[in-house]
Amino acid sequence: SSVETSIASVAQYIAQQEKDPFLRVKALHDYVADRIAYDAPSYFAGEYPPQDAETVFQRRVAVCAGYAKLLEALGQAIGEEIIYVTGDSRSSTSDLEGQSHAWNAAKVNGRWYLIDATWDSGSVDRASGFSKSYRTDYLFPPAEVMGITHFPEDSAWQLRAQPISRGEFLRQPILRPQFFADGMKLLSPVRSQTDTTGNATLQIQN
Repeated sequence: SSVETSIASVAQYIAQQEKDPFLRVKALHDYVADRIAYDAPSYFAGEYPPQDAETVFQRRVAVCAGYAKLLEALGQAIGEEIIYVTGDSRSSTSDLEGQSHAWNAAKVNGRWYLIDATWDSGSVDRASGFSKSYRTDYLFPPAEVMGITHFPEDSAWQLRAQPISRGEFLRQPILRPQFFADGMKLLSPVRSQTDTTGNATLQIQN
């Protein structure tokens, strides 16, 4: 806690403690996901205070833009190539149209990876606000897994060999990273919405 006086001092402390490049970027992610609380009141009111990195660092609350800008700034302070990515995301409440969102991409050992510290910090609902629950589901997930719920404005940040269209993005069934980490694959249905007149049947490869 004694080094939490500035963005630069936090980043330098982390860099001194962690020499492995992947674990160093993970530690930056962990700092943001753990230290910042999601600003649920501002989100549901649709009125946001400044989301620049310095303001977020001081206030310790933010929406997605603030999380991503702080992670970007921490990386810049120690020469880590972490960039700010904007686009749309899908959740169980916005699966058909998506909503504006921000996350990051980080270059580690010459290769780009995707990160969403906001989604790794906890969950939000209108009744209870923000519930803190740290995880690493959205730390370096495969591009195809991140691409189920995140659609960047710049298709280059899909990090796919063959980028998908917005229509293809919205038609995908929503599956969480843990589904794939557990070694499973959804064979059918292949769309987010299906019609049936009888039993709904899912085929999952385990």
